[in-house]
Amino acid sequence: MKTYLRFLRRHWKFLGFALLLPFCGSFGQTFYFGLFNDRIRESYSLSHSDYGTLYALATLLSAFVMMRIGKMVDIANVRVLTLFVFIGMMLGCVGLSYHGSLGLLVFSIFLLRFCGQSMFNHISTTAVARSFRHERGRALSIAFLGNALGQVLLPGLVVLSFAYMDWTAAWLGAALLLLLLMFPTLWWLLEDKNIHPPAPTLAEERHELAERHWTQREVLT
Repeated sequence: MKTYLRFLRRHWKFLGFALLLPFCGSFGQTFYFGLFNDRIRESYSLSHSDYGTLYALATLLSAFVMMRIGKMVDIANVRVLTLFVFIGMMLGCVGLSYHGSLGLLVFSIFLLRFCGQSMFNHISTTAVARSFRHERGRALSIAFLGNALGQVLLPGLVVLSFAYMDWTAAWLGAALLLLLLMFPTLWWLLEDKNIHPPAPTLAEERHELAERHWTQREVLT
């Protein structure tokens, strides 16, 4: 326990970023969308199968885009990439808050699934894996708590909000929460010195050079 506490004290800012990012991604997770299913179907006059088809289409599209964009996490600045993903996430929330066409609905779900369900978790785990070599498992165990935290806290807040506002206003409130609270906090937690992983040792460099790195085609095969 003392070793764990010392680890938290040394890296609390970076670990806070790694935990909070998947929590913010909860707005794109299936459990969160499930709270709005009936209201979305009623607003757009969709059957269960119609809505399920649209949701599956947006999710599959986000998965295909993820295959092309996800590799950017290996080379991009984590802060800059997080900024762009946050913009996409907020646009998705605002799009769902606006009762428009089915095309806008599908595009908004796509943004939320891609940014929230995929990229937020991907950025968090990859940044942790790049930055921790000897305590990687311990750091990842903390990062994974972000998803659990979202599943515990958000459903109750959403159900409570339905007593005071329309479901579209709840999505607008999510966008404001991301913009005014979550993003400034994450920007502060991820300082410049935490963006890049520590320099590898000579033994680690030799080991990495000896490894054969697979291409995307080989991985898919």
